[in-house]
Amino acid sequence: MIEIIKNNINVDYENIVTRVKALIINSKNELLLGYSYYEYQFPGGHVEGGEDLNFALKRELKEE
Repeated sequence: MIEIIKNNINVDYENIVTRVKALIINSKNELLLGYSYYEYQFPGGHVEGGEDLNFALKRELKEE
């Protein structure tokens, strides 16, 4: 995993949010996408404090 934080205006970041996303392709080569707030997104969500990334992804996919 690569963490990239862009800070072009010297703003102090107090809260960094880590998210997990999945690329899911079925046997027909179709992508699973969610539609929310007028845009398409890969399924996934926020990682809770101290949570393992794999566990967070599995939990978020069950919630989707």
